[in-house]
Parts: sequence; structure tokens; C-alpha cells
Amino acid sequence: MGSNNSCQWENCKNEAFGVCGCNKQKYCVTCYELHQESNRKIPHEFATFNGVSLDVSDQPITMKSLILTKLIYRSPEGLTEVHEGRIKDRLGKYAVKIMHCMNDSDLAKKQKESEMQLTMKHPNICECKAAFRDDTFQSGCRFVIVMEFSEEGDLEQEIEKRKLKKHPWSEPELMGHFTELINAFAYLQDNNLTHGDIKPRNLYQTSEGKLKIGDFGESKQSMQALVTQTYQVTGTVVYFSPLLFGAYLDIIKGKNLKGNVRHNPIKSDVYSLGLSFLHMASLNKPTELNNLEIGIDNLQSNVDKAIAKLNYPEQTKILLQRMLQVQENKRHDFKQLRNYLNPSSASIPSTVSNEETPKIKSSQVQKSSEPRLISISQIQGKATLMDQNEKLAILNSHRFQSSSRAVLYRDSVIITGGLKNSKCVFKIIISTCAATKLMDMNEGRSWHTLLYHKDLLYVLGGRSDAKEPISSVEILDTTKEDISRENWNPGTSMNLPRENTSAISYEGKIFVVGGSQKENNRWTPMNSIEIFDNTRWYIIKEYLDSPCSGVGLIVNKQDLILIVGGSREKGTHSNEIFICDPKSIDIIVERIKNEQFDIENELKPVKSEQTLEEADIFSSQSSMVLNGKLTLMGSLIGSHLYEDAIGKWDVKRYK
Repeated sequence: MGSNNSCQWENCKNEAFGVCGCNKQKYCVTCYELHQESNRKIPHEFATFNGVSLDVSDQPITMKSLILTKLIYRSPEGLTEVHEGRIKDRLGKYAVKIMHCMNDSDLAKKQKESEMQLTMKHPNICECKAAFRDDTFQSGCRFVIVMEFSEEGDLEQEIEKRKLKKHPWSEPELMGHFTELINAFAYLQDNNLTHGDIKPRNLYQTSEGKLKIGDFGESKQSMQALVTQTYQVTGTVVYFSPLLFGAYLDIIKGKNLKGNVRHNPIKSDVYSLGLSFLHMASLNKPTELNNLEIGIDNLQSNVDKAIAKLNYPEQTKILLQRMLQVQENKRHDFKQLRNYLNPSSASIPSTVSNEETPKIKSSQVQKSSEPRLISISQIQGKATLMDQNEKLAILNSHRFQSSSRAVLYRDSVIITGGLKNSKCVFKIIISTCAATKLMDMNEGRSWHTLLYHKDLLYVLGGRSDAKEPISSVEILDTTKEDISRENWNPGTSMNLPRENTSAISYEGKIFVVGGSQKENNRWTPMNSIEIFDNTRWYIIKEYLDSPCSGVGLIVNKQDLILIVGGSREKGTHSNEIFICDPKSIDIIVERIKNEQFDIENELKPVKSEQTLEEADIFSSQSSMVLNGKLTLMGSLIGSHLYEDAIGKWDVKRYK
């Protein structure tokens, strides 16, 4: 265009791109922005010579079109630089990351990572504008990534500002930031992507007050190099997960020269983000919260204490506890965290909303009925309900497994565990079959027992994901109006691990009868019982003459506990009934407290002359006195009822 179209900004010799309406002077794009910044109080209208919008350009971004204006960061080894920059013929600032490639393999990795970044579209992820090899660089190989730039700086700078001003985030502000970032990282997980270097310095603020994820240069493939060369990277080690920090220590000690570490990259990202969140909430760097050398329990205790000190509500602390579990298998991933924070949007498969509606058969429960008992069928996807009129109905949902357990809750059914989704808990509305995901249990389990005790829901024992019996107990507070965000709390573990045990709450105590144990890789029934009284479990060994599992338990009019049916040795099913006197059990427990362990035969259960019409096994919330009848819902045959006037057991067979 000649010298008449030169930029009129002082000392600029670039070709002008348009004219500003405020003073009719000609500017190149870069100088027009400088002109805008120096005169913010007056309006500016930029008219380009060729009518092209400054916000959109068809020209590809190359090294020749970039103008680097300020060095923001240089890695200690000098292989990575981040610059503030501009692009010719475009408004705005950009972050330009320049990385030196060690070899062709290194270049190929960076190209692959950049291809994934270019496809990511999320409101809380910094958009990647371009990625290319720098053809102008002749002294080796450089790869360039151009990202959107944050004028407000990174999260680490904001934390330091707030610390100096003693101005922490409010609880709604903090949870708002936590939610938007977890949603963004869950989006990455949905697309099988990890970040690999999560820390406040890599989280950026926008002028609207949002946070965005940036700097993907140290993604999953680069994390391995980061671990290997941690001694050269300042600050990042603070946010390592325990497994990565352990690998870092081994490198320092010369025990792990290759820097290899076996870990779940997504779960490691969760821990790093959890430490970043803890930094935000406390305004202090989370030091010494990833060092496994002090032991798993001690480290978890230190993490829990750091969370407990926060001046924020329980919801915030529970979220951090789920993210900062030292043991990787107990730590939530981003999808689980997203479901916790956004229960209405939790997807069960990913393409279906959290409120799912299976097909309802005409034989199912009508809205006017009031179910009182439930039994999960041995047929996948099916449960049987009994209402107050002793009518049976079928409830269909693929959430029902023979290895899961269920109880009635208001107008719904709560389903826990099972071989599939062993930690998952669902609430299914009986009238519509709509399912809502509740908080996961802390430990995966199947073939457990489930009961209400003192208005709380207890989960006892079961089979672990490792196919071993477990003794742990978890408790859910079902007295709250909204249980969708209620966390499962650990209870006092039983004395022995038990799978397929049975339990009943009576007179303020929990009675646990039989179950299965694993001996020589075989499951065998047990002949012991346990009693939970206040805060302690008492075990009575060899209490049952016939070892059993999966029995029915019910209290009759004489306040005696009936032990009904169940499985016996060699997998046989029984129709026998034994009568147990709770007062005799109290006597035995008192003797145990005094370390007297001998049990007279007269204190043991007595075999009844009555038997079930057919042998059956029992699970879930399967017994109560209904219309004056002892009623137990079996898992195989049907519902078993006993009426004093008739003097025998009857059965209503399932269809």
C-alpha cells in the first residue's frame, strides 16, 4: 500500500490495517490495541481498509504472524517458554507456548497432544487456537501452541492476593469454582483425556470471574517426563498424587532411574485438583500432604485434619475428602465427582439422564398401593413387592441384581451394591420406576445385608470386589429431608467378615446371624452370631448347631427371634425354623464381657416343630408382622406367612 498507509503509532513502521474513528489516524492491529489501552475513557471504532473483521481471519496462524510481546515463563532447563503475544490482523492477546523437541518422537507426542487440544470445546477450558512446528527455527525443532490469553492472571496469583488482603472466597463462590472445574475435567475424562500437571498456576481467571483450565503441554504423555525430572521443576511436586510423589522420591534416591510409576492418571489428576482446591480454601500451600513415607493411615489422617480445619460447610469438606483419598481405589474420579455435584445430571449410561424410566408392566405397583416389603429376585432386573393387603407386584429395573440388596424408603426403593457397580446406590421411585443415583458407598460390596436401626440405614459385611468376605459397616442418615447428597459414614466393623449374612434390629441392638466365610477358596456357612450393643460388637461362636447363611429373621408375639430357612452346607436350602430367646443372648453377652465363654445348650436356639411349606432363602428388607401374620419374603419361592389361628406356615408363590 506504500508509505501513505504506514501505521501512525510512534516508532512503528508496520503497514496500517485501518483507521480509528476517534482521531482518524491509521494503525496496525497491534498499535490499535495499544492506542485503545492508552485512551480507555473515549469510544473507539476501527474501520479496516478491506472490510475484514479483526476478530475473524482466514489467514492461518504461523510463527511469522505472531508478535511476542512479553516473556511470562521459562522452564529451568530452558526447553519451554510461555509468552504473551498478539497475532497480526487480529484483536486480543494470546498465550504462546514454545517447546523445544528433543527428537522426532518428542515432536510426534506434542503433535498428537495438540490435535486433541484443538478438538476440546468447553466454557472452562482455554481454547487452543493453533498448534504447529516452527519452520523459522533452524537450530533444532520447536513446537508452538497458541492458546487464548487470560488478562486476569492465574489462580495462584489470585490466591496470593486474597491471602494478603485476608479475603477468602465465600462458600457459594468457592463451590461455584469447584463445580465449573470438575465439570470441565469430567469433560476431559469423557473424551479419555488427562491433564497431568494440575496446579493453581495452570488454572486461569477470566474477566467474568470464571476459571479455565490451561497449559496442556504436560499432559498424560508428558507427565512421565515431569516425574523423571521433578528435581528441575519448582512447585509442581506439591500437587503430586501420593503415588507420583513416591516415584519422585525414588528418583531422588536413585531407586527409579527410568521414572516409571504404576498409577491411574485420572485419579492422580483428581488428587492434584483436590490439593489445588485445598490451597484455594485455606489460602496456604498444601505441603506434606502426599508423602507416603509416613504410611497410608498417617498421611490420610494429616489430610483429614487439614480439611477439618477449613472454615467452610460440610458439603465442601465432603467433596475434598472424596478427592483426597490417599488410596487410589477409594478416590473418586471426575465423573463420580460431577455426579455428586450435579445429581440431576448424573448419567448411568452416559447418553441417558439420571432420571431413567424403564418399561413398566401392567402388573407393577399402582400409585395407590403402599408397599411394605421387598425381595430381590434371583432373576436379573426384577424385584417383588408386597403391599398392606398382602398383594404381590413386580418392579422392573436393570438396577436389581441378585447380589445387590434393597430396602423401602418413603415412596421409593433404595438399592445398594451388587457385582456390577458394587459401590453404587440408587433410589427408584416405585410409582414410575425413575432411578436417581445417590452417593456411592465407600467400599464396593455384594451379597451384604441391609437394615434400618435407630432410624439409620446400615450396610453390613458382604463380598468385596476382590471376592473376599468383609466385616466393614457403613451408615446412611435417612432422616434428612434430602438424602441425595448424604455421605455414607463408616461404622464399627464386625468381629468376623461375613458374606450373605442376615440381620435384624430389636430392642436397640443389631443381631447378625450366620453368613458365609471363605476357607480354602470355598464358601462355607457360619455357625456364629454377633450382637451390636451401643458401640461394640460381641461375637458368640458356635452358637448355631447348624451353620447357615441367607436366613430369614423375624420377632414373634412372644418376643422370640425366629431363624427361618436359608442355605446350609453343600449349598442345600432349608425349611427349618429355630427359636432364639434374646434374653438368653443377653446372658451370654454378659458372660463374654466377664471373659466367660462357655455356652450351655439351654441358652442356644431350639429347633421348632413348625417348618416352612417350602425351603427358601432370604435377603433385603424381607420380614415384618403384617395384618397379624408373621410375613417373610423369600428370594426363590414366594412370600411365607404364619397365622396363629391356622397354626402353620403358608406360601404365596411368585409368578
